[in-house]
Amino acid sequence: MVETLMNNLQGIMLPYKATPHADKNNPSFLQMGIRPLQLWEIAFPEEHLNVVLASLEGSEFRTDDNRWIPSFIGWCMKLKGILGLKDIPKDYDKTKKFLIPNRDPAIDIKYIGIKKDEYGKIELV
Repeated sequence: MVETLMNNLQGIMLPYKATPHADKNNPSFLQMGIRPLQLWEIAFPEEHLNVVLASLEGSEFRTDDNRWIPSFIGWCMKLKGILGLKDIPKDYDKTKKFLIPNRDPAIDIKYIGIKKDEYGKIELV
């Protein structure tokens, strides 16, 4: 049902002014963009933190720009402290990684933080 709604929303074309001098009687149209925001937790042995970070090719989630999505989600980042998440190390080796089959370059991965679990594994959020 959610997929049907998203497909229907993507089919909507909305008129907009492509330029300040656009003709009101002949508008341009723009397809509505629908993009999911998902939160995933990845658990793995602590000794593989470096290779996992490098392989995922993500970046740390920041809320210091003026776009509405990071500003909206910024308050959620306070959960980082509540969940006990630590910052992602900035000095990890980016050359040692494993190949992820069928990795879509359009997927943007943002790291929120890491924590150790009770079994000695790292959880990447």
